[in-house]
Amino acid sequence: MTSKKNKYELILEAAVKVFAENGYHGSQVSKIAREAGVADGTIYLYFKNKEDILISLFRERLGDLVTKFQASVEQSATADEALRKICEIHYTELEQNKHLAYVTQIELRQSSLELRKAIGQAVKPYIVLIEDILVNGMKEGTFRQGLDVKLTRLLIFGAMDEVVTSWLISGRKYSLRRQIDQTVEFFLKALKLDQHNFYYMKGDFIMNVYVILKQTFDTEEKIVIQNGKVSEDGVKFVINPYDEYAVEEAIRIKEQSGGSVVVVSVGPERTAEALRTALAMGADEAVLIGDDRIPADEYAVSRVLAAYFADKSYDLILGGNFSVDNGAGQVAVRLAELLNIPHVSSITKLEVSGGSAAVNRDAEGDLEVLEVSLPALFTAQQGLNDPRYPSLPGIMKAKKKPFAQLTLDDIGIAADGLEAKTSQTELSLPPSRKAGRILQGDIPAQAAQLVELLRTESKAI
Repeated sequence: MTSKKNKYELILEAAVKVFAENGYHGSQVSKIAREAGVADGTIYLYFKNKEDILISLFRERLGDLVTKFQASVEQSATADEALRKICEIHYTELEQNKHLAYVTQIELRQSSLELRKAIGQAVKPYIVLIEDILVNGMKEGTFRQGLDVKLTRLLIFGAMDEVVTSWLISGRKYSLRRQIDQTVEFFLKALKLDQHNFYYMKGDFIMNVYVILKQTFDTEEKIVIQNGKVSEDGVKFVINPYDEYAVEEAIRIKEQSGGSVVVVSVGPERTAEALRTALAMGADEAVLIGDDRIPADEYAVSRVLAAYFADKSYDLILGGNFSVDNGAGQVAVRLAELLNIPHVSSITKLEVSGGSAAVNRDAEGDLEVLEVSLPALFTAQQGLNDPRYPSLPGIMKAKKKPFAQLTLDDIGIAADGLEAKTSQTELSLPPSRKAGRILQGDIPAQAAQLVELLRTESKAI
C-alpha cells in the first residue's frame, strides 16, 4: 500500500510534469491526479487547491536544492569554490529535470502577483545562501571589499536564472552544464575586479565616499568637571574639528568627480545636530547609530562601524586624525583593520586617480608621500583644506536629505560582543598656573635665582 508520504511525493512529481506540458493555467487537478495514479479527492487530502500544489512544489524542490547547495558549500575551502559549486548544482539539476526547469523558469513568470510572492518566499533561502558566500568571500579576501551584497546576490541569482530560461527557449539545443565555466568566470571577474574600473564620469571616477565623524565640545567652551565627569550643561557641541576637514574633503571629491557623500556617526541623540551640519555643508546622506548598549570606547565604536560597513559599497572612508575630547585616534585605524582595507593617518593632501590615491602624510614634522590602492581609509590633519561654512540654501536642503537612525539590532551586531576594552579611572583639570614672578637684582643675580628655581621648584635641572 502506498504510504501517505509517497502519495504526497507522487502528486508533486505528477504536478511538475503536468504543469510543464500544459502550463499552469491549462492544468487541472484531475490531470495531476491521473498522472499520479490517485483519485481526484486524494489530492485535496494533501493540498488546498492547484495554487497550493505549485507553491508546495517550489518549496519542496527548491528546499532539496538548497540542502544540496549547503552541503556543497560546507565542503568548499574558499568562497569562489563555493560559488562554482552553486552554479554547477543549479545548472546540472535543471538540465537533468527538464520539467522542473520549465515550471521554475517559465510558469513562475506567468503566475499571479500573489502566487509569485508566495514562491518568492521559497526562493529566499537560496538568495540568503548566496549572500553568505559573498560575505565570507570579502572576509577571507577572495572577493573585493565594499560589495553591495544585497544587490550582488540578486545579480548572481538573476544571471543564472536567465541562462536557464534562454536554454529552455532555445529548445535545449545545447548543454546547460557547458555554460558553467563561462558563468563562473564572469562572476569571479566581477567579484574580484577593482570596483573603480566600473564607474566613470567626465573622465573621472564616480566616488562613493563615507565620512565617520564625532560630535565634540566647541573648543572655545570652558570645561567643568562634576562628580568625576565633564558637565554638558549649557555646552555648545560641534563637529570634531579634524572630522570637519574630512567632511570638506569628501564634498570636494564629489564636486570634482560626482558620486555621493554619506556621513556616519556613533553617538547619542544630540549627535544629530553635527550630522545635519555636515548635510548643510553638502553631504548627501547621514546615518546616526545610537544605542545605550554601545560603550564610549574606541574598540566598541569601531566594531559597530565595521558592522555597519559590512554590506556597504565604498571607495573612500574619511575621518579626523583624532577627536579633540579624548585624543585617542584609534577608531579609524581599528575600523580599517576590521574592514581589511589600507589606512593612512594625518594626511594633508589627497589626490584620487583611477583605483588608487596619492596622499601626503604629516609625519611629525616630516612629509611622507604615499600611493594607496582603493578602497582605503584616510584620516585628516590640519592643513588638508579650509572647511566651508554651511550656506542658508544648504541648511534648508539639509532638512530634506535622507537621515537614518539605527540601533545595534538594525546593523546586526550583538551587544555582548562590545565590552569596553578601556575604562576611565580618574578625570581632573590640570593644576592652575601660578602667578608669574619678577626676579630682582642685576643680571648675574637674576641668572642665579633662575637656575635655583629651575632646580628646586620646577625640577627642570
